[in-house]
Amino acid sequence: MIRPAAPADADMIATVHIAAWRGAYRGAMPDSYLDGLSLETVSARWRRRLEDGGGDGRFADGDASATLLLGEDATGRVVGISGAGSARGLDEPTTGELWLINLDPVAWGTGVGADLLASATGLLGAEGCHAAVLWVLETNGRARRFYEKWGWRPDGVTRVDQSFGFPLAEVRYRRPLGL
Repeated sequence: MIRPAAPADADMIATVHIAAWRGAYRGAMPDSYLDGLSLETVSARWRRRLEDGGGDGRFADGDASATLLLGEDATGRVVGISGAGSARGLDEPTTGELWLINLDPVAWGTGVGADLLASATGLLGAEGCHAAVLWVLETNGRARRFYEKWGWRPDGVTRVDQSFGFPLAEVRYRRPLGL
């Protein structure tokens, strides 16, 4: 099941966020950073962002905003999160952005990621977007294969993200919506 997040979901969101990052980014990010991720800190950040967003899973990053969706397994446990909304730093009004998809490694290969991706891109289409972009770590082969399976392609734009205090080389992917 896919549903919008609420502030009360913050602990579950943080649990998935941390498990996903530790599972996917080990070797790409320093171990000390990944091991230092705190449930309390990540949960408080998500709770605050969702409270400030005004409901229905909305949250913001500067002037841009997105909707956070939760993916639940058959038992109702949150095992994935995705965020989609306005494209940050891109002056293309009909292009949205997939801000994130994070899955607990126990949910890799179960279809939850595909469901979250379809829901997030569907949300962008419903908001009037004709295309979408996302950023993925250059070294994250698993994620890149996943996106490519669903029609995303590198568009030739790269960057080095320094926002975490260490360099992360990223590749931008793009795809038309409504396919």
